[in-house]
Amino acid sequence: MSVTQSRMLPGSYEDLYERGMSYFAEEQYDEALPVFERLHARLSKLSDKIFKRRPDLRQLQLLSAEALAVLLGRQKEFERAEGLVQELIQLTAPQQAEARWIQMSLLYKIEGGSADFQTVMDELRAMAVMYPEDRWVWSMMGRLWLHQGNYAEAESNFMRALEREGSFSDSLITQTSLFKLYKDQQQFDEAEEAMKALWHDFGPEAKHPYPLYKMYLQNGNFKRAEYWLKQEKNPLHATFYQGLLAQKQGDENAARAFWQKTTAEDPDFFEDGQPSWANAAMRLEKDPLFIVEKLEALREDDDGLAAHTLLMLAIAHIRAGNLEAARKIFADLNDDPLKKSLLWEPELNAENWEIFTELIPNVETQEAFKAYFEQA
Repeated sequence: MSVTQSRMLPGSYEDLYERGMSYFAEEQYDEALPVFERLHARLSKLSDKIFKRRPDLRQLQLLSAEALAVLLGRQKEFERAEGLVQELIQLTAPQQAEARWIQMSLLYKIEGGSADFQTVMDELRAMAVMYPEDRWVWSMMGRLWLHQGNYAEAESNFMRALEREGSFSDSLITQTSLFKLYKDQQQFDEAEEAMKALWHDFGPEAKHPYPLYKMYLQNGNFKRAEYWLKQEKNPLHATFYQGLLAQKQGDENAARAFWQKTTAEDPDFFEDGQPSWANAAMRLEKDPLFIVEKLEALREDDDGLAAHTLLMLAIAHIRAGNLEAARKIFADLNDDPLKKSLLWEPELNAENWEIFTELIPNVETQEAFKAYFEQA
């Protein structure tokens, strides 16, 4: 909601709000934050008497507090963000709080780890009673149960979530989580159906068979892996995993032929698939410095490289003899601001360790880096 006046004085409450929202709309979050902090501090000093006379200022206080909470959440300052949301809820009492405010409060508790599992679950259940048709609350309960390894409770909550209307992101997270639930239990037919349902909901552009052929490769169902690999449109992924499939079937020559096709491509021309390219290049004993150069160039263009790409970069550094550069990457991956989250998953896990040991066969080097892999 936008608060405007026909004549807006510079430095007024309304001017600060509009300035902050302008920064927000342009994704200039660092500029928006101090504006909303200043506005919130000024409005917090006003008396109830003034708010009764000027209800527009009370509305502005609610809007600015919500915007500030969102900005603090983006900066992983979950305790401050959650405090602001509680302030919002108190300001509107005894009326029923906005569903999105309760969502924000619970999300910040979950991500910040300020409450234990049972406390958060009790609050989620209370929200589900208050807002039984809210998809988010059922999906979040499912995600927490899945993280706890309680598949029956997780599935029950995901199914309830899918019966309700919700946002694009809520639906995406729910379907993706349902896929993981079935995959973890080796219910592969159900996992495949969950992925197909996701594609159906979000259209042809959402169809990425990567999770399916990777799942089947890991579990030795080579026929289904081959079926889904044929539908992979990204040449980097397609040829690398075709090579991996050939290797698992005992045909090393065919595997190397596929990986030659992978490395013949220029990874700069693709939006994704660079980890597959790097993996193939290292399996073919390509110059590790060249691989480092390619992946470092990606990092210069994108500060938020995916963990798998950074894993490949670290391994390439090790193969090139740059052990300190690799340690820095692994340390950064483990220095996760969400480590206290009730939903936290380590970036470096058992699957990554398996890749690491395949590409770094030296046992001494493996031991030197093993501590970085939380689940190894």
